[in-house]
Amino acid sequence: PEDPEQTTWVIEVEEDRTGRFQVGGGVSTDVGAFVTLSWSNTNFGVSRLPDSVLTSVPEMFAGTAFSGDGQSLSLQASPGTEVSSYSIAFREPDLLGLHRNPVALDASIYQTLR
Repeated sequence: PEDPEQTTWVIEVEEDRTGRFQVGGGVSTDVGAFVTLSWSNTNFGVSRLPDSVLTSVPEMFAGTAFSGDGQSLSLQASPGTEVSSYSIAFREPDLLGLHRNPVALDASIYQTLR
């Protein structure tokens, strides 16, 4: 028999999109003209591979590939007439799977060309 002092709750949650694509640009006397393209995902998943190379981009936008593991990935490219910059950043919030006292890993690679 069920305990009258306890209640069972069922909560259905639907995840919103966690990816973002941005385009921008500008002109400056210091760096010249430039265009900025950036893509980021705050619920990236290295372990969730696409079905094939040909379907990887559509699967990424549908949220069925490279998503759901709680990692973050950011790609940015800013080609310009005087200065160009490129960067990749990755974050694993729980590297050792400790959950209560997580050890995070942050890695970034960037390049600036003048």
